[in-house]
Amino acid sequence: IETLAVPPSAPGVRFDLALQRVIKALDVEVLAGDVIGVECARGTVGSLKVRLASGEEKALRAPRYVLAGGKFIGGGIEKEGALREPLFGLPVFWKDQRFVSVTNEEIFDRRFLRSHAAFCAGLRVDAKMRPVGEDGAAIYENLHVAGSVLGGYDAVAGPGGLGVALVSGYVAGQHAGGGA
Repeated sequence: IETLAVPPSAPGVRFDLALQRVIKALDVEVLAGDVIGVECARGTVGSLKVRLASGEEKALRAPRYVLAGGKFIGGGIEKEGALREPLFGLPVFWKDQRFVSVTNEEIFDRRFLRSHAAFCAGLRVDAKMRPVGEDGAAIYENLHVAGSVLGGYDAVAGPGGLGVALVSGYVAGQHAGGGA
């Protein structure tokens, strides 16, 4: 048995190589770039505006999307007075509380190996891995969430670690692909 570890880990590298082989075998087009904007209306994501590595900007449309932007390092959650998800403006929660305004003292513990509220905070989702608001209703019908941007677990100090990212990515992908 081999567990996922903090990148770059041997299991992570092997997983990435296996994923690259599958992508090549299925002739999947991979675009490298950054999402710089979104078009959303009536509870649906319509398109993503992407700046490709070449500098070209392109609108990408799909029937469903998966948000897996990470937490702080990946830019999936930012701290600007409050913790926030910057791309879609989704609410960030810690336990059942939505973060409105926070200080570093409130979200970080002085003891390094303790669980920190900042690392447990994240997006809440429904059974189809769609982001939900304070009322528990899906905010976007065709957006699914995976990885460390999810709230409720601490990928650094908690059990499950990066395995939660792997499993939630699989589940969100199943829902996005219509297979779940």
